[in-house]
Amino acid sequence: MEIKVLNRRVCGDDNATDFFVERPLKRSEIENLAKELQGQISAFGALFYIDLLTGRVTTSTNSLRCTFRTKNDSTEIKQQINLYLQSLEI
Repeated sequence: MEIKVLNRRVCGDDNATDFFVERPLKRSEIENLAKELQGQISAFGALFYIDLLTGRVTTSTNSLRCTFRTKNDSTEIKQQINLYLQSLEI
């Protein structure tokens, strides 16, 4: 899957990286991402949070965007997310 990445600064020292995907992620794909990142997943309807030690991933089964928010530069986590999303079928 092709991914577009946008890095931005939000609310003070927080950084956000948006990963724009070609189609909404399936619940199973979000759960697999949480396992790969060793994060704790919470779901509220179609909205999913993956809490990590370094930040939080937010996505939805209705959205073309997956957002990673952090207070520090977590390049390794960003790369893991990007590689995982690229490996998904369109």
